[in-house]
Amino acid sequence: MKRRVNHFRIIPLILAFVLIFTPVLSASAHDALPRLIPVGKAIGLKLSTDGALIIGLNNIENGNKSPALDAGLRTGDIITDIGAEHIDSVEECRDIIADAAGSQITVRVTRSGEKMQFEVTPGKASDGHGELGVWLRDGIAGIGTVTFVNPANGQFGALGHSVSDSETGTLLPIKEGTIMPAEVTTVVKGEAGAPGQLQANFDPLTVLGNLLTNCDFGVFGTLKPDNALSVGQTVETASRSEIKTGPATVRVNVTGGEVRDYEIEVTRVYPSGEDRDMLLTVTDPELIAITGGIVQGMSGAPILQNGKLIGAVTHVLVSEPLKGYGVSIERMLGSNNSYFK
Repeated sequence: MKRRVNHFRIIPLILAFVLIFTPVLSASAHDALPRLIPVGKAIGLKLSTDGALIIGLNNIENGNKSPALDAGLRTGDIITDIGAEHIDSVEECRDIIADAAGSQITVRVTRSGEKMQFEVTPGKASDGHGELGVWLRDGIAGIGTVTFVNPANGQFGALGHSVSDSETGTLLPIKEGTIMPAEVTTVVKGEAGAPGQLQANFDPLTVLGNLLTNCDFGVFGTLKPDNALSVGQTVETASRSEIKTGPATVRVNVTGGEVRDYEIEVTRVYPSGEDRDMLLTVTDPELIAITGGIVQGMSGAPILQNGKLIGAVTHVLVSEPLKGYGVSIERMLGSNNSYFK
């Protein structure tokens, strides 16, 4: 097991290409859809995982095979417990394994939501400490866009898709996380075959809110009192059935701290039961000039149509950066029913 690990990786949080269908809200739940503030502000996000994620398997010193691989562990597994010890960080995992060279240990993991258990015997490095032959990660950081704030309870939603590990695609279970103010510094324009991205600086010492949930259709949490994201007018929240093909706007922050509305077109509304809700096309000449279309870091940008919040940007079509996908606000809210309290 490698003893030096970079815990946080800075990435724009967009392009989680595999979406999992979650049933939308029932009619009774839709009756409770709240009025929300559509935000569109870029933020920095940092989260720590509940456990240590295996992002790679490698041979240990002297060319020996990976004990983890031999025991049945796989890339994407999240180590949650070793013996009687719950794992909260890479350091804890490393320290336990370092003391267990040559001794069989019980490793419990979560794999695709299923709990599994393996018996593993760490190999011995040249300095005598134990190694499993794994690369681990216990946190991630990046930028994204806040979709909405619920002023009634101070809760927020962002991204419109999960925060997943870039190497494995594994949805990261949150132990703790925060959002921070960000200023967009650079825009790399998107081109066919090469998605663009927003680059931003964020202040890690200023916490706007705490992340509580990471799920298929966004990250959700609670804001600190008197934060800048809660400033703005509320709008009605549309049901999925109200989304129509035709003109709409996207509210997004692509220059400094400025948030603006830009023209887009909802070019397709997918049938209920699909793994996406709408196809979007950027039509605003100014936004096209700045970004080339939809870029990484815009995930979560709120979409408004006929004065209502209808959803959020989630993905860009790499072959056609003017186009991308969106998730309905109904489905986004339905993935976290605490927003109806």
